Amino acid sequence: MNIILIGMSGVGKTYLGKYISQKLNIPFYDTDELIINKYNTQLKDLIKIHSWEWFRKEEYITLQKLNEMKNIIISTGGGIIENKNINLLFASHLIIYIKRNISNEIKLERCLSKSYDELYEEREPIYENLSKNIYNNDSEPNNFLNYINIIKSISESPLPNK
Repeated sequence: MNIILIGMSGVGKTYLGKYISQKLNIPFYDTDELIINKYNTQLKDLIKIHSWEWFRKEEYITLQKLNEMKNIIISTGGGIIENKNINLLFASHLIIYIKRNISNEIKLERCLSKSYDELYEEREPIYENLSKNIYNNDSEPNNFLNYINIIKSISESPLPNK
């Protein structure tokens, strides 16, 4: 089972993913970083050259390839959930929706197709629908590690006999 981190840009998916990767000794992959490395170009430049639609397809293809691997941690781009078939790639994985209060400064730094607040309003119901596990990132990364360990132990425990 893979751990897939979803949520808005800037909430700490990559930071928390790298942290728990080191602590749990599980490989970590970031879909945005993989695309940047594949094309040796920053995301904002790739989007200017191609389009947001092209980028969303690239994200999906990247996640498809990662989906073939097992026992990894994946940080996704905030808009990956805009793909209508994303549920298929999320099936049988531990999906965690990361939330966090974002400063206006961070909101303005992000490469987004609309304003941060507009995107959040559109995406939040989708994030919540895709994941029953919601983590409010407002504390130490070790708290996230504890959260992961609890969620993993619950999801891996056998169901009681009726």
